[in-house]
Amino acid sequence: MSKETRNLTLFFVATFIWTWAFYIPLALSGNNPYQMPWMLLLILGGAGPSIVGVVMVFLTYDREQRRDYWRRCFSPRRIGPLWWGMILLLFPALFVVYVILDVAMGGTLPGMEQLHSLIANPLMWPLAAFLSFMSGPWSEEFGWRGYALEPVMKRWGIIRGTAVLEVL
Repeated sequence: MSKETRNLTLFFVATFIWTWAFYIPLALSGNNPYQMPWMLLLILGGAGPSIVGVVMVFLTYDREQRRDYWRRCFSPRRIGPLWWGMILLLFPALFVVYVILDVAMGGTLPGMEQLHSLIANPLMWPLAAFLSFMSGPWSEEFGWRGYALEPVMKRWGIIRGTAVLEVL
């Protein structure tokens, strides 16, 4: 087994162990995962891929590979204008379409209580942004896409490699 394959296998095993070490107690507790302190287990478990990926970068990459990793993770210039448009507009547009279709079929407009509450309390904006990123890109992407995707694609190609990673 090559060093790269061994490291990738270690990443997958460690990621699943980390994630389920937090999710199993959460599930067995029967508590609401969206209330404190249980939300901490949800966030820490969900952050497993990124935490393990970043640790693996520091343990297995040389200085130049680490520099390239961080450049790939944080370079907005790597994303073209079309993709920026998709990133910023796709989900709001889909939400608007969903609301219009729902209302057209007899539904009611969403109350958006959380949004109203957030707008009314600007001091909560940094926490909301942090939790939003922790439940989305920061929780997984540094691991799955940042660490694992490149060696998986190198081994199986772009389409099959992406599909393999998606299944995992």
